[in-house]
Amino acid sequence: MCWEHSGPDPPDSVLVAQAKAGSEAALVRLTARYYQPIHLFLLRRTGDCDLADDLTQETFLRALEYLADLRDDRRFRAWLYQIACRTCIMHWRRRGRALIVPLEHAVEVTGSSAPSATDIRVQTSLDALPARLREVLVLHGLHEQAVPEVARTLGISIGTVYKDFSRAKKQFCVLYATGQSRTENDDPLL
Repeated sequence: MCWEHSGPDPPDSVLVAQAKAGSEAALVRLTARYYQPIHLFLLRRTGDCDLADDLTQETFLRALEYLADLRDDRRFRAWLYQIACRTCIMHWRRRGRALIVPLEHAVEVTGSSAPSATDIRVQTSLDALPARLREVLVLHGLHEQAVPEVARTLGISIGTVYKDFSRAKKQFCVLYATGQSRTENDDPLL
């Protein structure tokens, strides 16, 4: 399948409306636009490239299945990330495993053959954050999702996103600066 297209890149809302009307080209463009960001998001959550591939495909299959149910075409991006987030959570629930990316998978997460000391330190600091703070920091800080999108994706209020993002930045900076990792006895929301 060819991912290239010609002409200006229309906004998501136009492509979603076209896809709902049956345009395969619009589906291809939406998939091309969001495949890598969704894959990276899932890779950061799982630490396993093969699993992230599978979950990314499952995310897009679910999005295709429920596209007609999307009420506001302008909210496609947040809706897609919400599907990815729920797909990952459902996978871990089925497996009965935690949502922590092991440090030994840092090579897969960073995509380089040998992670630098900085890559490992950043990953260790991210891993030490409580899950919700880490998700807010990754979605808003790394994936540059708007606060309302993050709120919809995680099913929390906008005010909670602002509060959690502030807490996540502070905790990340302390963890990164000191090289410490959070222990189970630490208060996760300090």
